[in-house]
Amino acid sequence: MKKHGMLLAAASALLLSACQSNKCTPSETNVCIDNKEVADIMQEILDGMVFIPAGEFYMGLVQGPENQMPERKIYMDDYFIYQSEHTWKQIDAFYRLSGYGYTDGAKQWEPERGVNLGANHPAFEVYYYDAHNFCQWIGDMTGLDAGLQTEAQYEKAAKNGNRSHIWATADNQFIEGRDYPTMEERTVPDEVSTGVHVQMYIPVTSQPPSPNGLYGLHTNGEEWTADLWRSKYLELAAERNPSFPVPYETRLAGRQINNDKELKAGERYGVAVRGGGSAWDKMNIGQRYIQQRVGRDGRGTNALRCTINASELPTINQQ
Repeated sequence: MKKHGMLLAAASALLLSACQSNKCTPSETNVCIDNKEVADIMQEILDGMVFIPAGEFYMGLVQGPENQMPERKIYMDDYFIYQSEHTWKQIDAFYRLSGYGYTDGAKQWEPERGVNLGANHPAFEVYYYDAHNFCQWIGDMTGLDAGLQTEAQYEKAAKNGNRSHIWATADNQFIEGRDYPTMEERTVPDEVSTGVHVQMYIPVTSQPPSPNGLYGLHTNGEEWTADLWRSKYLELAAERNPSFPVPYETRLAGRQINNDKELKAGERYGVAVRGGGSAWDKMNIGQRYIQQRVGRDGRGTNALRCTINASELPTINQQ
């Protein structure tokens, strides 16, 4: 996985640590977290961030579906994006420890009650409201500008400087058993019965990463973005760091949805999602190419991937 070189030797590193007695002194460069489990989760998340350097890239298609045209040159500032979909382990910690709570009906990973969704599997059924708050929690704990990926951040990271790339794989090819699992690999013993079942989703780092160190951009579920759905996104998008923030009412997943008034009649979906489908087969995943854009009801459930708008990340030191 490629990371920003400054991560290894930042001159003024922000220390993120679990406070124990006098070992951690809060300051402008030293942030103390008094809960070791929270500090461990934050360390895991920041260790998994991949640096995407500032610069231009081509977003969209020259020819294709109307909502994926026209091709536009977009400039993006530096940012970090998480290497994979966030896991059930991380989402479970958020539900239990953040103070945000969770949307009524949200699926929870509770191994002690037999609900074991797989600690390293993608959290694929998270309401938009909870996904937004999860990324906000990262910002709360670290003092960084964290949030859900925007559409532009997703596409720039997925293309990795290759204008013509269709697949966010190691080499722009799509090979069974390497870039998506075989049926045999997805068939596992059923924990409840004596039979077997076929996994729709697989551990987040099961397949080789893209050249810049990102996993699951074409498998393991659609991913929420921070953007309100716009069918003519590429015509309306700003030339620098484009984003169409989702209104608060739309974020209230599972409670209500009130689409922005700018949406035209018939555009009933509130939130743009990007990324792959379930770990199914070549036909299923093959429809999930990099440029594909889909709108989803804000009350729906999907996977998620957070970003951090920064040129450097904290050095994490637990004491």
